[in-house]
Amino acid sequence: MRKKFKFYSGIILVSILAVSISACCTTRRQTTPSIEETLTATIRSDDVSESMTALILLSNLALSPPTIQKLDKAYEQERDPMKKLFVVYVLAKRTQEKSHVAEFVELYPEGEGQIRVWAISRNQTNYISMVSALHDLLFAYARNDGAALKKLLSGYPFSDGAIAEIIEQQLLAIYENDQTYFRKIMGELSMDLSEIGIK
Repeated sequence: MRKKFKFYSGIILVSILAVSISACCTTRRQTTPSIEETLTATIRSDDVSESMTALILLSNLALSPPTIQKLDKAYEQERDPMKKLFVVYVLAKRTQEKSHVAEFVELYPEGEGQIRVWAISRNQTNYISMVSALHDLLFAYARNDGAALKKLLSGYPFSDGAIAEIIEQQLLAIYENDQTYFRKIMGELSMDLSEIGIK
């Protein structure tokens, strides 16, 4: 009888222990924020480096609908034009909605203004890249969006070093893909192919 009691007591004790551990793990899992939640919270930081890095990292994650809604709200409320550009960059890249893509292309600076985008991307984020992640997205849209191609072309005269080489390669890739489209946009800008190193 005593052995049976010990046996059942042991089973009950193990069961209670298992339920306690399971409850503890479940609680811990529920209270630990996900990477997506942590990055979304970080975009509100006053630290430019932290905020911009969080936005670039978010652009490389599959985002949940609640996060997209938070980004839409942040975009509407943001007053700083550069931070607004970074927020819509994430929305355009992750959703590919036409309205977000159009807003991204419209907000992307023209000409000399692109130097600031390159500088923030290279010097004020913890995301290491030769050229701005935003610039890469602009290039992707420039393949078939005339407004994006015009923006890409407008920054070329203000680029130098590695950025100039990257833009030249990107422009050449677009030109080789569709010369008619490329020449049409160049004509609208009264630019000659020789100005961008294309013979």
